[in-house]
Amino acid sequence: ANLAKQEGHLAVANAELAKAQEALDEKQAELDKVQAKFDAAMKEKTDLLNDAEMCRRKMQAASLLIDGLSGEKVRWTQQSKEFKSQIKRLVGDVLLCTGFLSYCGPFNQSFRKLLLKDLWEAEIRAHKIPFSENLNLIAMLVDPPTISEWNLQGLPGDDFSIQNGIIVTKATRYPLLIDPQTQGKSWIKKKEQDNELQV
Repeated sequence: ANLAKQEGHLAVANAELAKAQEALDEKQAELDKVQAKFDAAMKEKTDLLNDAEMCRRKMQAASLLIDGLSGEKVRWTQQSKEFKSQIKRLVGDVLLCTGFLSYCGPFNQSFRKLLLKDLWEAEIRAHKIPFSENLNLIAMLVDPPTISEWNLQGLPGDDFSIQNGIIVTKATRYPLLIDPQTQGKSWIKKKEQDNELQV
């Protein structure tokens, strides 16, 4: 009789346990949903913080760039004026450069200077053609990397040698090199060895 009584209590307790377990499962399901929403919200928050940080970095970089470029504005304005002036002088400058390429090859440095400075510039002034005072022929006709390359190939770095290099490479006619030190010969051999120069 006691066993039956206790079994009845057990059955009631099991029923209550099952009901409690069902309620627990229901609450766990609700908790899982809320947890999923919370995780999604936290992920969105993290993404927003990352986006905000990236945006802040971009704004900082843009501000630095704007500050840097504002300093360049003065230089660019000045350079623009210089370009306008340079365009006006271009005719005379090109005239001097072509005269140099066509006629100065056979002469030494002092005679080249006499032709350019004393004779041709005076003639250009007489005809009121604008040109650059103290025109740097080397800077006008060749860029520094090319000069460095020529130096590596054996051409001496003095102005006269570089002018000769310009005449050799830019003139339309084949040059005749009077080359007692054989510097020109060794330079041309090195310069043209990739082009299978036949000697």
